[in-house]
Amino acid sequence: ALIETTRHISRELRPFIGNRLRETPTTVQIPADDILELAMQRGGLDEPPVVPYEASAALAMLLLQNHGMLMVHFVGVPPGTADLLIKFVPPAILQRFGGAGRYAQAIDDSLTRLGMLLGEPASIAELLLGTGQRCRSADIGPPRRRTSSDAPGMIPICSGDRNGPGASTC
Repeated sequence: ALIETTRHISRELRPFIGNRLRETPTTVQIPADDILELAMQRGGLDEPPVVPYEASAALAMLLLQNHGMLMVHFVGVPPGTADLLIKFVPPAILQRFGGAGRYAQAIDDSLTRLGMLLGEPASIAELLLGTGQRCRSADIGPPRRRTSSDAPGMIPICSGDRNGPGASTC
């Protein structure tokens, strides 16, 4: 059943993503390079203001923030890739969310929102790190653990002004 829900999401997502959508026997993936390129197209940009890893992280954060979607990147066991990974979505959860079509629309909406944010690269740093923070590739470090004092619904991905792998100056 988990693999079938993943396949259903893939069928609904393909019209928005096209051939950029990658599938394995158990997962659906949107490559980080393609996330950045799709968002740049939607934002009308010719030059990338961030690296693909940052674009993927920002997309995952937008999905969490605007749609309540907790992607693999935020559950404590990162997928080992910057690609957006969709797998093992329980049928009851997908139904409660509104179905595979709504899931695909949430990703489409978030790609468009990301495209708008890319026009102001500092907004990506604020999205990922919080108000008044900035990305500095010299300060790359491991993510900090969530504590009970963290805001509900927000999962911190770093401490101070550190960012994840591949960070660039924002």
